[in-house]
Amino acid sequence: MHSFKQVADVLKNDKLAVIPTDTIYGIVASARSATAVEKVYAARGRDLDKPCIILIDDVKCISDFGCVVSEAAKKIMSTLWNQKVSLAEKKAALEKYGVDASDIRENAFSLVVGCSHDDFTYLHRGTGTLCFRVPFGDNEHSPCVRNLLRDIGPIIAPSANTQGVPTPRDLAEIKGVFGDSVDAYVEALHPLNANPSHVIDVRCVPLHILR
Repeated sequence: MHSFKQVADVLKNDKLAVIPTDTIYGIVASARSATAVEKVYAARGRDLDKPCIILIDDVKCISDFGCVVSEAAKKIMSTLWNQKVSLAEKKAALEKYGVDASDIRENAFSLVVGCSHDDFTYLHRGTGTLCFRVPFGDNEHSPCVRNLLRDIGPIIAPSANTQGVPTPRDLAEIKGVFGDSVDAYVEALHPLNANPSHVIDVRCVPLHILR
């Protein structure tokens, strides 16, 4: 198995890794490398027109991708991606933007914004949107992931499964799926019991929960 520091070196060389994220295991690659991104699509058998969630360490990183972010979206980002704000307060903030937050259970929010920049077609896949998350989840892996992001920059992080199949909780099972197509595997410190993040479209009000 590998460490997060070893993963940083792997990702800098357009390779892939499986890591525990703030939610579940993810198969990750540098979002700045079109070559690495395509490897993730091939490994997962992912639909080529389906963008992947991008993990960032700070909301300011979104501007690097030529995204259109409304003032309302900026406000909700500052709330949902803030460790000091409780889940109850986050749900209350979502309600103010027209969201029925009664089913919100996880303290992990991936937010969809507009992006049609040609330089990032390999990320938005022609949809005109990108989805970002700052990993401020409640598990002990979140700080490790944020440190990784500060080191190498944004990464794509779809769940570590083939498309349409539930994500295994056990790293050995994941390794059995991907084998040598993934170059590094980091084992979780404790079993991952979280669910995938919520996905919310923040391009306009009322906001729209996609997952």
